[in-house]
Amino acid sequence: MGVLTRCICSDGCVFINRTGRYAYESYDFSNHSRDILDLFVATCTRVGVDCRVYEKRAKIYRRASVALMLENVGRKR
Repeated sequence: MGVLTRCICSDGCVFINRTGRYAYESYDFSNHSRDILDLFVATCTRVGVDCRVYEKRAKIYRRASVALMLENVGRKR
């Protein structure tokens, strides 16, 4: 998870996602380099973290994936 930790600390964040009456932690990673974004997504896939990929960002919403990230990456300091 070292690559994920470095990516989140440099170009990512942990935030409270509020949807209606629900509020839960999520991760967001953004980068203009498609190669770096692809590396982040590939690493997520390898360690079992499900993420949604957009043009210049990847978001992690699912509870199990967020829990895995919180356990191994933590919150950005």
